[in-house]
Amino acid sequence: MVDTTKISIDDLNTSNIKIEPYSNKSFKIVGDTTELYKEQLSQFGGRFDPTLLGGGGFIFSINRLHILVTFVNQIRNKKIAPDDPSIITMKRRLT
Repeated sequence: MVDTTKISIDDLNTSNIKIEPYSNKSFKIVGDTTELYKEQLSQFGGRFDPTLLGGGGFIFSINRLHILVTFVNQIRNKKIAPDDPSIITMKRRLT
C-alpha cells in the first residue's frame, strides 16, 4: 500500500495538469495538458474516462501515485515534452 500522506496533492495543482483524489483506491489526472500526454498517461497504466465524477480525466490505481507525481512534476518543471523518449526510460526506472 502506498502512503499517500507524504504527498500533498494540493501542492501539485498549480499548473494546467492536476492530480486529484478520486477514491481511496484511485486518483485522476485532469487538465489541458492531458491531451498532449495521453499516450504517456496510457503507458503509465491510466485509462481515460470522460464520465468520471467532477469531469473526465485519466484514472489510475493509487499504487501508481508516486510515479505519476514524478511525471507531473517533470511536466511542470518543463523537463519533459510530449514527444520526449526519456518518458519510457523513466517509467521503466520507477515501476
